[in-house]
Amino acid sequence: DVCSSDLVFCVNEPASVNYSSNLPELTLNWGDGNTAPVNPSSGQNVHRYTRPGKFILNLSGDNYFMQDTLTVIDKPRARFTVQLSSDLKCIFNNVSRQGETYSWDFGDESPNEFSYFVSHTYKDTGRYPVRLATINTNGCSDTFLQYVNVQQLSEPVISSNVITPNGDGMNDDVGVNISGETYYEFTIVDATGKIVFRSNDKNQRWGGKNQFTGAECMAETYYYSIAYRFKQNESPKTKMGIITLIRSKN
Repeated sequence: DVCSSDLVFCVNEPASVNYSSNLPELTLNWGDGNTAPVNPSSGQNVHRYTRPGKFILNLSGDNYFMQDTLTVIDKPRARFTVQLSSDLKCIFNNVSRQGETYSWDFGDESPNEFSYFVSHTYKDTGRYPVRLATINTNGCSDTFLQYVNVQQLSEPVISSNVITPNGDGMNDDVGVNISGETYYEFTIVDATGKIVFRSNDKNQRWGGKNQFTGAECMAETYYYSIAYRFKQNESPKTKMGIITLIRSKN
C-alpha cells in the first residue's frame, strides 16, 4: 500500500509518501521526471517539487502498480523595501507576492506586527535584522530577512549666513550640518554664476577663497545650493540660500 501524508504540497517543501508492502523491489515515480527505488524497510520516501502543478505518482514493480495524484502549490514570495525617515522611524514597503497573512519581526525584541504595510520607530541607531514571514491560503510560507541600518536623519543647515575670514575664530568659514545622507553636494557661486566652491564632503568648509585658483573672493553676496538625498534610489532634494562675505578694512 502507498499513502501520501497529504495530497497538497508546497514548492520546495518535502512531500512525503508512506509505503508498506511485502514486495521487495519497487520504483517510485514522482511524476516530474524523478524516480527512486523504494526500500520497504524505510517506510517513507521524501521528495521536493521545484515547480507547481498536478503530478501523477506511480509505484510499480513485479506486476504491481499503484497511482495517485498530487497537487503542488506555488509558495508566496516575501519581500520588502525600507525607507528611513526622521526620528529613527522606518517605513516598510511590502512587495510580497501571493501572501495571505504577514508577520514582521523588527529585530529589536519589540512585539511582532501583522499588517501588510507597517512602520516602526527604533529606540536607538544600529543595524537590525528585520524578518518578514508570509503564508498563503494553502499554508505555504516564505521568509525574507534584510538588515536595516537605522540612523538619525537631519535636513542640511549651514553653519552661518555670514562669514568674516579674518582669523579670529568667529565665522571664519561656513559648513553644512547634515546626517544620514546617502548623497551630498555643497556648491557656492558668485553674483555672475561662477562656481567658487564645490564639495561632496560634508566635513569640508568654505573659508572665502576660490577653491580652484586659491585667490581670496571679493566681499559680496554669494549663493549656495545643497543637493542631498537620504535614500539611494530617490531624486536629490535641493536647498538654496545666500552667504554674505565680509572682509575687514585695513
